Amino acid sequence: LAWVTEITTMHSMHVWVAVIPLGQSYGTEPLIYFCGEDFRKQIHIGSLVEIPLGKKLEYGIIASIEKVRPANLPDTIKSVSLVICSRPLLAPYQCEAICTLSEYLFEPIHKVAFFFLPKSLIRFLEKHAFS
Repeated sequence: LAWVTEITTMHSMHVWVAVIPLGQSYGTEPLIYFCGEDFRKQIHIGSLVEIPLGKKLEYGIIASIEKVRPANLPDTIKSVSLVICSRPLLAPYQCEAICTLSEYLFEPIHKVAFFFLPKSLIRFLEKHAFS
């Protein structure tokens, strides 16, 4: 992902995260969300977060974290709603593999993600409070 211009505001560090949506997607790339300082220390690549997607809230996996604003973004970017599980559920190489396979196979990214993190596993983890 090509990312440009660093933004820092009044001693607080803001980051942008590429998120692999787990509920639905129409494209082959992760979606970009803003993440303020309140969640910054809780997220890692592979962490499970809740993101606004359309009119619903969906789960997503953090694929990358950037301190630099992505190029060609609209002025308003949606924010990560909640960190569900700070402990990474996927390793960075798995997140990268999901993105690569989605583009190579031209399959929506959420469908490829389910090979690595099936819905049944997410439901099991929900039942056990992601511990």
